Amino acid sequence: MFANHRFVLRMLICFYFALANNGLYSNTPQISSKFAAIKFNKVNLHSGPGFNYPIKTFFFSIYRPIEIVANFDVWRMIRDLDGETGWVHKSTLTPKKHGLVIKDNVNLTKKPDSNSEIIAHLEKNSVVRIEKCDGRWCKASTIKQPSLENFQSYKGWIDQSSLWGVL
Repeated sequence: MFANHRFVLRMLICFYFALANNGLYSNTPQISSKFAAIKFNKVNLHSGPGFNYPIKTFFFSIYRPIEIVANFDVWRMIRDLDGETGWVHKSTLTPKKHGLVIKDNVNLTKKPDSNSEIIAHLEKNSVVRIEKCDGRWCKASTIKQPSLENFQSYKGWIDQSSLWGVL
């Protein structure tokens, strides 16, 4: 009789640790590493995973790519290109792929080839929408920022090494 109780107790202990290690009952953030983008013109960056934590700073750039480094419930710990970290609500992020141009005067070309016709030159810190990447080139389109009046959209290929926020 006691053997059955010990077996059941061992099974319950194993079940508890399996759930705790899976994160279902854990109070620690789950580690992640993927990219997303800021969804709005202004997003509060909190010092912890909740509205009750102080606001550290703000992000003011819509569609700017960020890296998600941890998850806690509906909160995401993010890091930008400059290394600034903080917590945002998941509703302030979009999973649509965007890239940040990290080099000066980057060519947007007609085909994924450095000898291809140049469609446009992109400035450093420009944000582009990413359609797909093949490990060397990304098919991308330029995005109108709210502050730009006379804007023409372009679509083409960018050398992936010129972008941050894409895998």
